[in-house]
Amino acid sequence: MFIEITTPQNPLRLENALRPYKRGEKPFTPEVARQILQSTNHKKNIYDTLQLIAALPKEQQAAYKDIVLATFDHREQPTDTILLGKKLAASHGFEDELKKLVITAKNYDYAKDCIFYHSGINKKSYICVQSEADISKYPDNCSIICTHKNISLTCTNPTAKELKFTPESSVYMLMCILPQNVDFSMCDKVEEFVADYNNVQTITFKNKGQKDKWTDSKNKGSLNIPRDWQGTIIYTDEQPPQNGLNKIITRGITR
Repeated sequence: MFIEITTPQNPLRLENALRPYKRGEKPFTPEVARQILQSTNHKKNIYDTLQLIAALPKEQQAAYKDIVLATFDHREQPTDTILLGKKLAASHGFEDELKKLVITAKNYDYAKDCIFYHSGINKKSYICVQSEADISKYPDNCSIICTHKNISLTCTNPTAKELKFTPESSVYMLMCILPQNVDFSMCDKVEEFVADYNNVQTITFKNKGQKDKWTDSKNKGSLNIPRDWQGTIIYTDEQPPQNGLNKIITRGITR
């Protein structure tokens, strides 16, 4: 059932490859679907593949049972992909098999705590939708994007490389050992109760005003970055338009 990614492909290239099947110019087959799974786990490519299966006559869909299951076998998917997979499984009587695969992927609740990844050739990114997130559960060197608006964050073993948040997030870090790169630039509020910065190499803020608001001890700032922290602070508002690179300042022992 498991289909390994053995021939990684660019998602845009795969999107172009799927276009003739979407238009009905070529017949979609289980072999074509298998080739997609061997090439990517990009969320749009995968969702489009399931949509092509769902568009087939019901009697033809039965031949894709193994493909649908393989979509979730050691592959974490977003909610819309799970829902489409559940519809296909319900139509052909393998809901329990599908549910087991989704649960096993990360041992999270099937309906509420979906986590998925986009696996590229050189990068793996996870989307965390939980309000109480333990980032210790994620693979080595991945990037995590937390999407909940109110997040209680814990971590005892930060194997992830990068942590980001979506706009207007309120983040509370509780006994949290932070990963190498942390991006607070889109957050509305960040507080900590004992955070460990020993692994952190870069911290990203929107601008100096945002940083000072959360780190200035005179104003009872909510982030307690150690005075001797040797990492780099990045301001996203100071990106030169000509090349998009961040201006950075490096922190030493003094502030």
